[in-house]
Amino acid sequence: MTAFIDWRKQRAEVGLTRLGFPLPSGRVPIVDRRERDRKSGIVGLLQGNNETDTAEKTKKKKKKKILKKKKKKKKKKKKQKKILKKKKEKKKKKKKKKKEKKKKTKKDGSLPGGVGEFEEHL
Repeated sequence: MTAFIDWRKQRAEVGLTRLGFPLPSGRVPIVDRRERDRKSGIVGLLQGNNETDTAEKTKKKKKKKILKKKKKKKKKKKKQKKILKKKKEKKKKKKKKKKEKKKKTKKDGSLPGGVGEFEEHL
């Protein structure tokens, strides 16, 4: 459940700069309980106010996350390409085999090394 705390009132109380994004009403949605506690001053007062570092850290984390996602996507694409290449090769081989088999069969329809044409026994 999402709880709402008026960040202006609570900022004055604790002296913390706000995290997250304010809603049109000026309130900030808080989902994490620990974050809520810190914002209400329970954890914030014990650890001291280090909000300026937090903003930069969050920015760096986001950047890292995006880069990681891109890398993962690239890896997935590469893997997909490899699989597609394998499938194509398999198809080519199958086609070649089929062609070869077709070539081996005689024009009259009998297989090589087989009985061939049947003679009528009277």
